[in-house]
Amino acid sequence: IVKFPRLFEKYPFPVLINTALLKLAEVFRQGSNFLKLCVLRVCQESERHLDKMTSVDELVRRIITVMNSNDPVARALTLRTLGALACILSNRKQVHHKVRSSLDSKDSVELEAAIFAAERFSARSKTFSVDMCPKLLDMIKGYATPLTVKLKMIPIFEHMHHEAATATLVKKSCLDLLGNYPDQDFVIVILQTLTALSGHTLIHIPDQVSLLLQYLRSDPRRKVQDEVLSDLSSLGGQDTAHLWTRSNLENLIEYIMNLEKDKLRVAALDVLIQIVEAGGVYQLELGPNSPIIKLCQTYCYSSQLAVAAASTQLLTQLAVSCSREGLSLSVEEILTEATQAIESLCLMVSSRTGEKSSCGINYLKRALKCVILLCCTTPDSTGQFVDILGGMLVSSYNDRSIILPVCETLTGLASMKQGVLSLLVPDICNLINTIVAEREVELVSSSEDEPAVERNRTLVLLKTMLLQTLRGHAWTEDTEDAFRTGVAVLDNWSKYRVARSAARYGEHRIGRELFDRLKHEVWSEGNHFWISSLELFSRGEEILAKQDNRSLQDKLNQAMNVFQLGLTGLRAASSNQQPLSFKLQFIKCRILYLQVLSQLVSAATSLQTSPPPAIAAALAAQSRDDLQRCGRVTGQLRKSVQELQKCAGMWGDLAEFSFDADSSSLSLIRVLEKAIRSLASWIEIVCLKSSLQGSMYADTEIEFVPDLAEGLAPSVELQGLIDTFQTIAGQFKSLWEKPDTRPISHLHTSCIFSSIRTINSSPLPYPRFFFQSLQETRLKLSVTPQARAVGEPVPVNTSQLLAIKVEGVIDRSGAEHKNSRQVSQVLVHLQCSLQANKSDKHPEKQDPGTNLEQSTDLQNDFFSLQFLAPFSVPGLYTVNLEARLVDQEGNRWRTGVHHSLTVKSFEDRTNSGRTLSRS
Repeated sequence: IVKFPRLFEKYPFPVLINTALLKLAEVFRQGSNFLKLCVLRVCQESERHLDKMTSVDELVRRIITVMNSNDPVARALTLRTLGALACILSNRKQVHHKVRSSLDSKDSVELEAAIFAAERFSARSKTFSVDMCPKLLDMIKGYATPLTVKLKMIPIFEHMHHEAATATLVKKSCLDLLGNYPDQDFVIVILQTLTALSGHTLIHIPDQVSLLLQYLRSDPRRKVQDEVLSDLSSLGGQDTAHLWTRSNLENLIEYIMNLEKDKLRVAALDVLIQIVEAGGVYQLELGPNSPIIKLCQTYCYSSQLAVAAASTQLLTQLAVSCSREGLSLSVEEILTEATQAIESLCLMVSSRTGEKSSCGINYLKRALKCVILLCCTTPDSTGQFVDILGGMLVSSYNDRSIILPVCETLTGLASMKQGVLSLLVPDICNLINTIVAEREVELVSSSEDEPAVERNRTLVLLKTMLLQTLRGHAWTEDTEDAFRTGVAVLDNWSKYRVARSAARYGEHRIGRELFDRLKHEVWSEGNHFWISSLELFSRGEEILAKQDNRSLQDKLNQAMNVFQLGLTGLRAASSNQQPLSFKLQFIKCRILYLQVLSQLVSAATSLQTSPPPAIAAALAAQSRDDLQRCGRVTGQLRKSVQELQKCAGMWGDLAEFSFDADSSSLSLIRVLEKAIRSLASWIEIVCLKSSLQGSMYADTEIEFVPDLAEGLAPSVELQGLIDTFQTIAGQFKSLWEKPDTRPISHLHTSCIFSSIRTINSSPLPYPRFFFQSLQETRLKLSVTPQARAVGEPVPVNTSQLLAIKVEGVIDRSGAEHKNSRQVSQVLVHLQCSLQANKSDKHPEKQDPGTNLEQSTDLQNDFFSLQFLAPFSVPGLYTVNLEARLVDQEGNRWRTGVHHSLTVKSFEDRTNSGRTLSRS
């Protein structure tokens, strides 16, 4: 019995779940109480699959018969099982009656089970909640009901939100209970119930906040105050923060100002932070002498670290929210105040050497979070924070609990703006040398049992800072020595992380050296081919970016050969368990990109190697194409433009297949697609300018503006790519603005050569998704009908429609975070095509085919839909099904999941013969 939940997770299809639950219901009806308990656990653990149950009536019939038992424990298990099945039994009157009757039971076990079932059904059934409300109120107000039972019944009222009248009645009754039962447990439970109820009804939130603030001020019991602050925090979420009134916020600020206990003040400040972060900044007065500004100015420089940290975070969140929402009033003043408060907090935390406990580290992390938030909003303020954090980096390098968060913050700042850590490069190199020297003489403060990966985290972050800061610049001898010295003491996994960072930030020379060392250290054949392919890719990128006397064509050809070898190794590293589909497609797009650039170089060179013939002018006049007078270069450039458009399309297809990619990786692919497409347009506008174009490009500006997601700030590697193509756009624009420039001349070919040199000199950063995925989404399809035997078609009459049922399951794994992409719908495209018959003498009578498309919502990662497909012409049909994912923003993503089906359509000769005989 206990293995059924894992079976449901592995095969979550309705046929299996329906059969299994019916079998479990039979075991529940006939088995012992222990078996009933096992079935109850299965129902509780498999709640997300219960809505796939089809034989609900039979399931209820088998389970509810146990309610007639004389054993109160069996009846209690039945009630809990019915409560666990409430999502599919919510409107069953028979079940409602059994739950209602059991509330009058004298057995405590059965009564608790009835309360549990009543709460489950009240949350899902409007009828049940409305009918049960008077009975529950009578029981709670009655003197015969024990106090412990009343405490368990009161939380049921939080689900009485289906009707406004019922919600108002429950609210009034709970307020009366507050006066009648001043005990601490009753006050906490009633306030929690009212808070949850107001969170559902929404219209009662201002009154509930006022009630909670009243108890916060008047009730001296600490536990009540803590629970009230917890309730206020739950009402300050994304969906309810905008419903707080200005008077509610002013009362909360006044309460914080008058408090004497720092712990309560910190909790109340956290509530304010949550409200501001959720968009409640519009309800606040933000003038110079406003209450909230005075509050922040008072406590940002408090001697208590907890209060100072919370106040600083509040002031930072105010500055960020004002800047994000476009509230121009006093934004500069708030930003200045926040910057000074963060500096003060960082200095205060670093100066208190006696408070290096876990609490002190938490305050430090809170301050560093404020640094990142503020610098994301105002990148110009990163410089002053770098000075403070750099001093902390040098002074606290022995304490890993401090240096790790400081290094992580500096790495985050370096990823926002190029060269922001330039002044810290000597300090970083000295720190690397110091750590390495201490490792050599065994003076490191960490224990011997500590894993090497954890010990080397600081060195990996320091090297990442160097890669970010010196990206695209020449490395000095001291920097090279420090980097190589630090690499020598790292373990293999840390070396791989550094090499991966080098590839991500475009330092392929360093990545090639590290991958070359690592490929001999791995233990499996697949990993060896993976590291070897990475080494070849880094070598190819290094060939392109290296400044030497070789021609463009030689560089491109040599790099393509190396990339082809790396692609072969990457194919060898892939397997059924790890298909490496994104990596393979990314490298294919990269090779095609280099091939198109090589073709473009050949086309531009042909102007010198194959000048236009003497009859070029006559050919141009005959073809009415004035560019034909330029000779062979015209056709080659036009073909190169078409190949560039095709290459951009491949990058776009790669983006459509990258549902699991993080935002920065997806932005990199989209920028590459836009850049290649723009390059094709610029060549056509400037170099292939012709009278045939007319006014097609009259309103087109030669500029490069990347299409980034809203609210996404480009990282340093993406900024470098954008700057490269903005430079190329400037070159084409300056040539376009030159008067009397006849196409196609040496000026145009020189511009093309210069553009390709610029592209090669800026190394391509590899996206994070190439190395690691934060989430993984897999789609499984099950299509019916299926052939009886392998290779046989599915028969169908030409006069009938074939019902094709598509079921599927979405399997997700990985870390869930707020930026993870969620599946909203599944879109299935069906295409039917009649297979061509060579002996058919009338091809015009063939079926043109059918294209159908249907979308459906997910139900706990499961979906099901049906198509009715016609097959009006006899013959063999090929039915192709393709599934796509639709995210919450409505974007469609290709999954690569296909299913093919062969259908044989035939005419029913028997029915046609009967029809003829009757006539």
